[in-house]
Amino acid sequence: MGCGNGRDSRYLNLFNDVVGVDQSDEAIEFCIAQRRSIVGTTKTLDFRVLPVEDENICQIFKTEYIKSEKKSVFVYARFFLHAIDKTQYARFWDFAKCLNRDYSVSVGVEFRTKEDEKNFKQFPDHFRTYLDPNAVVADAELRGFKVREIHQGYGLAKYKDEDPHLARIIFD
Repeated sequence: MGCGNGRDSRYLNLFNDVVGVDQSDEAIEFCIAQRRSIVGTTKTLDFRVLPVEDENICQIFKTEYIKSEKKSVFVYARFFLHAIDKTQYARFWDFAKCLNRDYSVSVGVEFRTKEDEKNFKQFPDHFRTYLDPNAVVADAELRGFKVREIHQGYGLAKYKDEDPHLARIIFD
């Protein structure tokens, strides 16, 4: 979710079928232009414009992207949760819960925490919601997910002079 330039999607495609989703037409056009075939793999890589608040997102994934023999699905959202509003945030978790009805779903998230709010930003004008990791865990648990692992701190995603305080959580 929120695949941006597609870098993480292309990496994950080395090991899995991947669908990169973003609400930006420009981001998806860029990803499609950068998409490359990986020699010797049978893994698929697709990109699609699809806002998380689309009421049909779960059904679209179930019918168009998840192969019938799949038993497990991994939903990956790096630098996504802190870049969306409260309604989109709730829809993200509802989407994961919907998929979890028919598949064994794991969710991996990485987001800026409240501890990062006053820190230097390389791009200070970007929209950001600084999240409390405990609240994110509670929201996931309300939808039936449990924490597999959690990491918090600095040094997880340095970029130039910026070292944001992040949380990385994997839920099952």
